[in-house]
Amino acid sequence: MKKSVALIGSLIAFLAISCGDSTIHLQEENNTAAIKAEVEKAFSPDLAVTDLLLSTPKLDTRLSDIMVTFWEDDKEYTQNYDFKNGLQEKREIKLMLQIDHIKKAAEERKSNTFKIKDIDYSKKYDNFIKAVKLVMEEYPENSDETYDNFILHSYRFTAKGSNKIGESLTLHAKKVGESVQHHARSTTTNFYEFTFVVLENGELEWR
Repeated sequence: MKKSVALIGSLIAFLAISCGDSTIHLQEENNTAAIKAEVEKAFSPDLAVTDLLLSTPKLDTRLSDIMVTFWEDDKEYTQNYDFKNGLQEKREIKLMLQIDHIKKAAEERKSNTFKIKDIDYSKKYDNFIKAVKLVMEEYPENSDETYDNFILHSYRFTAKGSNKIGESLTLHAKKVGESVQHHARSTTTNFYEFTFVVLENGELEWR
């Protein structure tokens, strides 16, 4: 599914995250080991989670945030590792468990987990390329609507069963021909989101 978003911010704020030798660009091809090491530095490799999300700032390739969702006893939590500010306090997800279908869904999530150390990051780059090709096929060059400057904004791992991990991803892109609007102290940039889920056969499906 395509979604249009306007990004407004100062040029300084856009470049707030420092670049250095240790910078990880989410969409790079040969960074599987670096991402795994960073994730397992932020969270215990043996932590059982229902969801792990890698993400970048908007219109930026640099990995900036790792978020996990997990259970402790009968409570569900999310916790973020921010590359600028470090590990944040866990936050409880408030659930209305007195409602049957919410309780059932929560019980299913609690029973379907995977350990962080079991995540396979190796398909991330190939799936990014597949997603870019799908967008370009849907909106070909020289048509009335086409996109470029593709960025892998987020990559998600989600429990789909006992020790079974599903994958999904979201791209950001700019529409060809749309210009950046400059203001006195800021700029406005339109960008578009494209989200895909990875099917069991390895193909991507639009979401």
